[in-house]
Amino acid sequence: MSFAAPSGTSYRFGRFALVPRERLLMVDGEPCTITPKAFDVLQVLLERAGHLVTKNELLDAAWPQVVVEENNLQVQISTLRRILGPGIIATVPGRGYRLTSEVFDGKTRTATMPSAAPSAPTRPVSNVPELAAPLIGRDDDIAALTHLLQTQRLVTIAGPGGIGKTRLAQAVAQAVAAAGDAPFHDGAAWVELAAIADAALVANSIAAAARVAAGPGADPVGGLAAALRPLSLLLVVDNAEHVDDAVREIVHAVLANAPNVTLLVTSQVPLKIPEERVYRLSPLQFPDTPVDAAEALEFGAVALFCERAAAADRRFALADENVATAVEICRRLDGVALAIELAAARVPLLGVRGVAQHLDQRFRLLVSPDRTAPSRQQTLLAALDWSHELLTHPQRVVFRRLGVFSGGFGLDAARAVVADGELDEWTVVDVIGELIDRSLVAAGGGENPRYGLLESGRGYALMRLADAGEDEQTRERHAGAMQAMFEHAAEDRWQLSDEAYRDRYEPELDNLRAALAWSAEHRPALAIALAASSAHLLLLVSSLVEARRLSERMLPLLTIEVPDPVAAAFWTSRAAVFADRPDKVARAAALRALELCRDIGDERGAYLALHQLAHSQRGAERETAAALAEMRGLERPGWPPRLLLARHAVEVIVARAGGRLDEARRLLEAQIQLAIATGADDVVASCLDQLAALSLAAGDVEPALAAGHELVARLRTRRNLRRLSAAYAVVLNAAALGGSTSEARRAAEEFIAIDRRLGWSYLHRALDALALLATLEGRLAAAGLLAGCADAAHAAQTNFRAREHGVELTRARVWERLREHLGERAAEAAIDAGSRLDPEQACRIALARDDEALAGAPRRQGSDDGGGAA
Repeated sequence: MSFAAPSGTSYRFGRFALVPRERLLMVDGEPCTITPKAFDVLQVLLERAGHLVTKNELLDAAWPQVVVEENNLQVQISTLRRILGPGIIATVPGRGYRLTSEVFDGKTRTATMPSAAPSAPTRPVSNVPELAAPLIGRDDDIAALTHLLQTQRLVTIAGPGGIGKTRLAQAVAQAVAAAGDAPFHDGAAWVELAAIADAALVANSIAAAARVAAGPGADPVGGLAAALRPLSLLLVVDNAEHVDDAVREIVHAVLANAPNVTLLVTSQVPLKIPEERVYRLSPLQFPDTPVDAAEALEFGAVALFCERAAAADRRFALADENVATAVEICRRLDGVALAIELAAARVPLLGVRGVAQHLDQRFRLLVSPDRTAPSRQQTLLAALDWSHELLTHPQRVVFRRLGVFSGGFGLDAARAVVADGELDEWTVVDVIGELIDRSLVAAGGGENPRYGLLESGRGYALMRLADAGEDEQTRERHAGAMQAMFEHAAEDRWQLSDEAYRDRYEPELDNLRAALAWSAEHRPALAIALAASSAHLLLLVSSLVEARRLSERMLPLLTIEVPDPVAAAFWTSRAAVFADRPDKVARAAALRALELCRDIGDERGAYLALHQLAHSQRGAERETAAALAEMRGLERPGWPPRLLLARHAVEVIVARAGGRLDEARRLLEAQIQLAIATGADDVVASCLDQLAALSLAAGDVEPALAAGHELVARLRTRRNLRRLSAAYAVVLNAAALGGSTSEARRAAEEFIAIDRRLGWSYLHRALDALALLATLEGRLAAAGLLAGCADAAHAAQTNFRAREHGVELTRARVWERLREHLGERAAEAAIDAGSRLDPEQACRIALARDDEALAGAPRRQGSDDGGGAA
């Protein structure tokens, strides 16, 4: 359906005037900026003032003959409400919108409702409170609940305090009351129970809301059910959690004796009766990837924050420069409506960035300026206090102890941390189930579900834990549980595929970090053990920078008495996380680990230490061959096949060190087969990377490029940034050697974006290729600087300047071109200056299209222009 205003028509409503012919909106006589689509939507609402305009009608009017998402309409309605104020456009939940203001079109005055009102029902019962502000982000929930209420007689909206149960129920009840259709001919009755402390008063409160008499006598519940029998009514019972026993009794009676009454209940805990359909209300959605301002407003949490912030501060507007901060606020507040509204109210005082910076003090920050609101909604702390006061003693104990978990938990970990002499393990499990019912613990899906507290709930639990004097002992049990888990993970490493291992242990990373932070201060030996046993996981999930920082943080703690097995495991893990710095860090760590393992007779530990030692001295054939021989002597028949991959890797190292590249290729192909059979995806990627490097070393550019592309395709879906960075380095080297400038540049951009996140772990493999790319593009000065930076980077990795196989050919080609075009002396000067570039400078120069990027580059000491760093 389309609408068109008569020629010359204009509309006046309140302070506003709209002139369709000139597409002009006036506010107090002054022109107002409005987007074209918002203008179209407003014009249709004005033409139908007082009447419901469906969403489809508005979409057809604003986007004729174009299919668009309904969120586009919500964005325009939000825009109009910011201009007109929150009360002029009313939402008719699940159906559309209606302009509520009186409108004058120059000839007639249009009422806010259709002039021909339907005849009133014989028993009008509609005391549903009006929504104080538009309900945002809940259209799908309104539609789902409206549909449920057509077929189910008892629906409970369950969810944690502050998530928006009451306002959603209001919106649904208003839609029902406004429609007056079957099965609710008598409308909707609303009863608020939050202020009812005496359960004996619940029946009378419901009777009063429904405008019926419960009747005298000792059976108010039976009298209420009898009084409701004649009615076709939606009965909404709000905030039932603290009197749920009384509500349960009444619901039973009403369902049995009043066949045309449907009940909609809001509660933190379901009633748990057979007829009940529980509708668990999820938090409002927020983006989990970067978005611009327009995209962010399509998410309910962000739209709510922005609407409330704009209402509090007319200067506020969501823009690309503050959208990430607004999204972060919504994320940290878990999409909980009350918390988001309270945060938005602080924007006039603190600004968006200030609100985000103070969220760690959320219980002081999130306070409502509206003193007319119910006390439990005036602060986030009050809302959580309300929920906490309803818990039994065991529920309070379990809830507060669960606060030490970060990022969720499994049942085994929860039992280990929470159970004690007062609560056995099975009681803990039962109570967690009760807390799930009360919406204080969220449950995930799957065969092995994880559980967790929302961030605000967790902060509250920790506050209660400290109040109970249990903080230190609970955190100690948590750290001990993480130690036990990751000791088991050290064995699972040899039994599980990489994918299964990551799926099992990656969810525990936040718990691991929390345990490390506590134990580093209170139990240093435990911290060192955790650092050692978790290194493999950190490498597998590409947290290489974190693994290195953790290893460095543990070094000062080794001054205390640490058991030799723990120290040996730590030194082996240190060699692994610094494997690309062999002569600087890894070799010393591997030697220390090997010495300790030999002292305590740990054959498997020595085997792994020898693998790291061989890797750290991979250019020396005799030393690596000796390590290989000792590894062969240590192997035992019962060892897991996957463990033997360590020896296969050293065989390749020995062959490459001896220049036997064909043998190395055959060994790599055999190693790939074993790695595939054992699910060692990381080893497969490493072997493919080495095969590509061998092709490059032989000058076979096309096979190397094909291998690099295969490796990139394989790794993009495997969450392995560490290997992906190395793969792009292969593609970059091969493309540059093959003279494919455009492909080399694309690979350079991808490589730099990934390796920056890894702390420039593989930059030394790419710098020579970046220098060669610069020569191909005619940027000779840049090429010289990058070649010097490459020399310095290789020197930082090892005491020798020798390149890895596959890179030395690139370096030779760069030097050849520099001498040809710059001359040997100028080339050496550029290389010397480039040795002082930091990674960011080098990459900025590498990606520049011309030599303008050299303005801030270091210059050779003693040059004609005065030398020194620019």
